[in-house]
Amino acid sequence: MAREGVLPAAVGRVHPRHRSPYLAGAAQSLLAILVVLGFALAGADPYQQLLLWMNTPGMLGLLVLQAITAVAVPCYFRGFAHREGALRTVITPIAAAVLMAGALWLVIAKIDLMTGAPPATNTALVLTVPAAFALGLLVARRVRRGRPEIYAGFAAEPDGDEDEGDERTATAVRRPGEEAAPAPDEQTAARTP
Repeated sequence: MAREGVLPAAVGRVHPRHRSPYLAGAAQSLLAILVVLGFALAGADPYQQLLLWMNTPGMLGLLVLQAITAVAVPCYFRGFAHREGALRTVITPIAAAVLMAGALWLVIAKIDLMTGAPPATNTALVLTVPAAFALGLLVARRVRRGRPEIYAGFAAEPDGDEDEGDERTATAVRRPGEEAAPAPDEQTAARTP
């Protein structure tokens, strides 16, 4: 998100040796420590409050995202000619979407077995997911109106030069309709004078 201009650029900085987003990792760790400290200072039960309130919406959100991703696969492949078969681009993704939706329904229907919480708490936990989705749509709409150049870059393919010239970590990105560039053979290149 930092590379897309949504978060501060420093968050997207990668470690020169390990090529990991070390500042983003440090920020995430700091946030986790602050949340745990906040719950501890409030005298909250580690399972009944902290784990329950943090993990349940996250788990539900992941199930929703996996179902949405499965639906996105056939939508994506409809947009251009390709050589992938219907099994990979239509049948399997639709089956996955149906199965993920079924799993999501089962988890929501039986959420009380997982949480052990009262119905009002379970309702709040489940409603956190659509609330977060709606908030994300509102933020995206605000960015689209106020910063259209940033919005245009959402989920854009990387240019390839963002890895600061390190060929080992650069990835060849193909857009629909483009031919794949041949990958350089590092062993052959190393033996060539």
